[in-house]
Amino acid sequence: QPPTKTFEYILSGIPCIATKTNENKKLIKDVNGVLCCDNPESFSRGLEVVYKKRSSYDSKVIRESLKEYTWNKIVDQKLKPVINLFT
Repeated sequence: QPPTKTFEYILSGIPCIATKTNENKKLIKDVNGVLCCDNPESFSRGLEVVYKKRSSYDSKVIRESLKEYTWNKIVDQKLKPVINLFT
């Protein structure tokens, strides 16, 4: 299952604190957020990291980090080629 909230936050330019799932590990990088374990202490550490780095985050860079996952890209690269096979 894709981590929908991860995409929503990052594609909105917001740094994301995400649990260390296999899918989030593919998406979360230093420029767009922090990975944490699924417990209060780890989340607290992740929140501290984001707070300390708050002035270095750039909304445009955050959005660009997952630009290949926008609906326009998905439609152009995945859906249109399939549709074109039948037209």
